[in-house]
Amino acid sequence: MENLPIAKSWLGVPLIHDDSVIGMLSLVRETDLHPYSAEDTTPATTFAVQAAVALQNANLYNKIEGFNRQLSFEVQQRTEAVLRLAQLDQAKSDFIFG
Repeated sequence: MENLPIAKSWLGVPLIHDDSVIGMLSLVRETDLHPYSAEDTTPATTFAVQAAVALQNANLYNKIEGFNRQLSFEVQQRTEAVLRLAQLDQAKSDFIFG
């Protein structure tokens, strides 16, 4: 990929949620001073777990927002229908009792 530094050392940590990989944390070093060590994987893994939870929460939030928009639309449609029925009922009463 363009604009990415050339990796002298790379560490990839999967983002896992419900036993499924939903992404990857990719860390690179541009210098070859030392490769990633086992000590480097602990904070990277901790961050990957938190990132997976954050991504899942964002996904759930987006779904809830979609449900809320749909619910608001349906409430509006039904409210308009009830108001229209009330108008028709009033028109009927006016005609009959006129």
